[in-house]
Amino acid sequence: MKIETTRHHHPFEMTVPHRLHFSRINDNLMTRSNSSQTSWKWFVLLALVVRSGEAATNGVELLSAYLGAINVPSIAFFTVMQCNPNVDLNADGMPLTFDTPILESTIQPSDFIITQSDGSTTSPTCASLRPANGIDEGYTVLLAGDFATMENLPISVQIASNSTLQSKFGVILAGLSIKTITYGFETGPSVLLAFYLPTEGQPQRIQVIFDGGITSSGGQLFTNLTGFVFYDGDNKPYTPTRVDDDGDGDNVLILHAPLQAPPIVSVYVDANNVFDPLNVPNRQASSVLVQNKDGTNNPPSALTTTTTTTGTVGNSPTTTGSSTTFTTSSTSTCTHYGKAVAATMVLLGRLLW
Repeated sequence: MKIETTRHHHPFEMTVPHRLHFSRINDNLMTRSNSSQTSWKWFVLLALVVRSGEAATNGVELLSAYLGAINVPSIAFFTVMQCNPNVDLNADGMPLTFDTPILESTIQPSDFIITQSDGSTTSPTCASLRPANGIDEGYTVLLAGDFATMENLPISVQIASNSTLQSKFGVILAGLSIKTITYGFETGPSVLLAFYLPTEGQPQRIQVIFDGGITSSGGQLFTNLTGFVFYDGDNKPYTPTRVDDDGDGDNVLILHAPLQAPPIVSVYVDANNVFDPLNVPNRQASSVLVQNKDGTNNPPSALTTTTTTTGTVGNSPTTTGSSTTFTTSSTSTCTHYGKAVAATMVLLGRLLW
């Protein structure tokens, strides 16, 4: 959801835990009279509830397909993924980002069926977790091959029905699909996921994952972090003090919060602050809620009363049969998506009213 507002560094686009996606709202909504603002706010909440029931494969969702390169020298892909598509010496690149880490040994190029605008289908020549295959990474599979021209762009990606592609936690992803492609040359990258990382008494470390590879302008390292903003539970902003995992060509950064900061709950990325490998900037600001690797959203030392509920969560690391035990700040038992809706409404209430 893109909402233009005069509030400084207010989160504009939220990627909600368990992948509740916001519909785009025209910028002129915010210019309407106060009497009409109430109606659009309720429209947003209604849209969230409707979208919350979107189908996923065993609780896992393919969040993004980012067409970041068209007809670039194929040797560039060998440099970052150790696979040379070698398609007429040039190739196209498209990272796919999931809401769960992928088991690298199960990835095959034939797993991915790309539909182009003329209705034809094809598969990439190369598919790999590289370069985003480090510790605590593995959410993004980079595809390279001959599947895009400006006259015949990809419009959807599906995991083949007979695929054995699976998450690190054993969830089979056959049949999973995404029907919206992000064209990097139009939008630049956006933030998709943010996770708490273990700190052991040190300042909070937040892992931030984008839909495309990111650097500072011109492929440089990040030296000015004012374009990244953390928010605590009271919506108070904090500037990160340090960045790690920078300069390796992937879509992941680790940002450190100030030592005195309370638990961070969201990350905001200002427009024109990150650049994809072709130096296209993020043209719009975006933000995301921070979650734990098990899919819950309780920040470290959060002052909340938690209850333990049992449900099926595809990206949880503690799976027993078809069920998983996870912790939620909800005080009652509700569905996997229902908890996300409840948390989202609370957040929206704080942000919009």
